[in-house]
Amino acid sequence: MSDFSEVCELPDTFYSWFLVTELHVWLIAVRVMAEGEEGRYSRNAMVEALWQDCDTRAKKLGAGSLSILKEQMESLGSSFQATLFAYDEGLMSDDRVLASALWRRLFSQECSDPERLECVVNYVRRQMAVLDNLSRDEILMDCKVKWVPLLEPEATRSF
Repeated sequence: MSDFSEVCELPDTFYSWFLVTELHVWLIAVRVMAEGEEGRYSRNAMVEALWQDCDTRAKKLGAGSLSILKEQMESLGSSFQATLFAYDEGLMSDDRVLASALWRRLFSQECSDPERLECVVNYVRRQMAVLDNLSRDEILMDCKVKWVPLLEPEATRSF
């Protein structure tokens, strides 16, 4: 998460953790959905695990009353659904559409340096290529995902 914190200028908060995790859940969900019913089951289980993890983390942070926690989780859930559609559209379109989705969600519409946004767009494209090259057994049975680095080693960065 530290590279994402640096590149996206994210504070060390629950919400920042959620945004980065949401991106990675979406990446895997896109890949497993290509595996039919088994993929749909895996995606649903992964999303359920995400919400259980969110609930556990929020309670550990002392998120206040249960009614406030429930309201905040429902808000995150609604945003999560919208984000999946926006990321899907970006994946199926071009880098401008993907960048727009990432700018709205991950960067919270606050990114004055286009190189930062370009870095994340490139990361998504590179990671999706790695996931697309995994076999059915590698993604569903072995559950071993190789994550590419956000920052490419040879990349020079000004941030």
